[in-house]
Parts: sequence; C-alpha cells; structure tokens
Amino acid sequence: MSGKSEAVNGQSAPPSVPRAAPGPGIGWNEVKAELIEFFSSIKLAMSMFLIIAVAATIGTVIQQNERADVYIKEYGEEAYRWFIRLGWTDIYHTWYFTSLLALLCINSLTCFRQRFPGIWRSMHQDKVSVQLPFIKNLKQTVEIPVAGTKEGVSKGIVQYLAEKGYMVLAKNEPGEATLYATKGIMGRVGAHMAHLSATVIVTGGLIGSLYGPDYKL
Repeated sequence: MSGKSEAVNGQSAPPSVPRAAPGPGIGWNEVKAELIEFFSSIKLAMSMFLIIAVAATIGTVIQQNERADVYIKEYGEEAYRWFIRLGWTDIYHTWYFTSLLALLCINSLTCFRQRFPGIWRSMHQDKVSVQLPFIKNLKQTVEIPVAGTKEGVSKGIVQYLAEKGYMVLAKNEPGEATLYATKGIMGRVGAHMAHLSATVIVTGGLIGSLYGPDYKL
C-alpha cells in the first residue's frame, strides 16, 4: 500500500540497505610500485651492508671448513653443535648469506635504474632555451643590476665562470642572453657508478657463494 511499510507477522519489514560498491582491487601496477619502492630503499641497502658485515666478521673470527675436533677443542662440543646449526663453520655458503647478497644486488640495480636515467636526462637537457618568466618563478632567484652592453656583460660572465672551472652554456638572442653554468657533474654520476661497482662486487660474491669450492673435511 502506498505510504505504508509492508508487514510480516505483524512486524514492519526493515528497510533494505544498499550494498556498498566493491572497492578497486590491488592491481599489478600498485604491487610493482611497492616492490620498486622497497628494493630501491636506502635503508634496505644500509641494513643489508650491516648484516653482511656482521656475517663476514663471524666468518673471519671463526675458522671456516675445519675438522670437527678443531672446533670442539677451541670452543667446546656444545658451541660446535650451535655452529653447525647456524652454518657458522661454512657461513659463506649458507642460504641466508647467499640471500643477503642477492637482495643487496637487486637493491643496487633498482637504485641505479630508478635514479640514473633522470640524472642522465638532466645532463643532456637544453637548459638555455628558457624564458625569463620561467627563471623568475624558480625558488631561488636573485636580480643584480649591471652596467654595460648585453654582449659585454654576458662575455665577461662566461669568462669569469670558465676560469672558476664551470662548464658554461650560452644562448644569445636579440634583447637578452641566457647563460647556464654547472660544475661537479661527475660527482652526481659517481654515486650511481658506485651502485654499479657494488653490484659487480656483490655479484662476484654471490657467484663464489653458489659455485665456489667447498673444502669441507
């Protein structure tokens, strides 16, 4: 009936509650972004370096691949049992040491892949084909009035910066001149070359851990 709710067994039927629309599921793009963020973390790299350093210290202090009687004589039988359980008598071939090396290698490659292309593009980007409003909108700008002609002032600035070791790009147009000076570009590239170097070293350690000789007696 119009204007009244339906009754069942003398009781009013509860109003129907609309179902909430299902939220968007987690797709591959979200998972990929999370994985890239995790593997490119500097904190992860520092943690891996620290743990590997501790494991390498253990492998240096405790003699590797010696006979059982050597460990029992030096550390005792109970300690030797723990060494066997933890893999400390051959720590460089344990699954966890190999996993640490692999994780560090993935971290180094991911960091390089994420950061180096932007640096490379920045190095080759045309930085003098910009307009005055763009320069004025930069976060750090300073206006300095100078006396002289445009050609003379720009030539003097280029010569001064070049003498200071800057690489200068210049563009002269009627009415204005644009200069761009940079210094220490190799320092920006060096950090990423260090990532590649670490990857090569870690890959060598990983190959040695997996396929290196095992001298257990």
